[in-house]
Amino acid sequence: MLKCLVIINPSSGKIRYKEYLPELTKVLTHKFNEIEFVYTEKKGDGIHYGRTINADTVIVVGGDGTIREVVNGLMQQKYIPKLGIIPAGTVNDLARALNIPLDPFQAIAVLKKDTVKYIDVGKLNETYFISLVAIGGIPQAIHDVQSESKTKWGRAAYFFNGAKYAMKQQPFTYEMK
Repeated sequence: MLKCLVIINPSSGKIRYKEYLPELTKVLTHKFNEIEFVYTEKKGDGIHYGRTINADTVIVVGGDGTIREVVNGLMQQKYIPKLGIIPAGTVNDLARALNIPLDPFQAIAVLKKDTVKYIDVGKLNETYFISLVAIGGIPQAIHDVQSESKTKWGRAAYFFNGAKYAMKQQPFTYEMK
């Protein structure tokens, strides 16, 4: 029996997931015997769901931050399920890198094809990363952008927050092994 867990970040993508949820359900019903939908409510929920799931496939409906959290949870398991991505974030860097259509309906259509791409997963200290790793004030500024700002300003929210951090940026040192 094949099981799929769908992890949805309801605050991603200006809360449009309700528009394409019926199509996603229809596609998954043809592939899986059991489908479970869960919703993130706060930071860390993606890690929790990724760490505790028992499914053959995990579909993430969210942006890069949600995907990163889920991957950080999945990497703590012995069996790592397939990961599907329905881009619903502000920038969707990972989806772009993997050539996953940014339109959710087109991304759902890709799920029908059973296309599997293998990607590298890196680890920095205790955190896993999949698309990039960065250090310094600007990456911290990007990380610290609030959901409300992304909903209101879109990609410009990253620019505004980055500009504030850039003004305060101080030289720093790091050690890489």
